Amino acid sequence: MRIISVRDIKDHARIDGYAEDNTLELYGESAEATILNMLNRSFEDIVEEFGEVPAPIRHACLMLAAHSF
Repeated sequence: MRIISVRDIKDHARIDGYAEDNTLELYGESAEATILNMLNRSFEDIVEEFGEVPAPIRHACLMLAAHSF
């Protein structure tokens, strides 16, 4: 994952422990791919334009990953 991390998802969804890490990794990767696809942009395009990933994009990825969980 390049936009969010498993730790970010755990903090957002208030998940403790490590039992779900592989599942959260899958959900995070899927969330990032979905959001980038919806924006019709690549990670590199976003970083090139803004210098970093804007908070609303990070938040969208976190919400989608947590919802999937």
